Amino acid sequence: MSTEPQSPEGEHGLPIEPGRRKRLRGQERADMRAKLAKQYAEEGKSIRDLAAEHDRSFGLIRVLLQEADVEFRSRRHRRPKAEGEA
Repeated sequence: MSTEPQSPEGEHGLPIEPGRRKRLRGQERADMRAKLAKQYAEEGKSIRDLAAEHDRSFGLIRVLLQEADVEFRSRRHRRPKAEGEA
């Protein structure tokens, strides 16, 4: 009998690589979308804050918010335009 811990299985029964997460699909993805939309729109959290809090990438959080039809806020700290830029 093996005493090694079993690694979680991903798609097609293959083990998930260390440091990687199972894909968000179906109801789990819908739940995450709703939670993120609420935190972004109602609680005012930034995409970066949400990415750090949920240990997911900035890009994934942005895609999930787009899927939830969230209206994005304008960037607050834009860099000043250089002279001659329109």
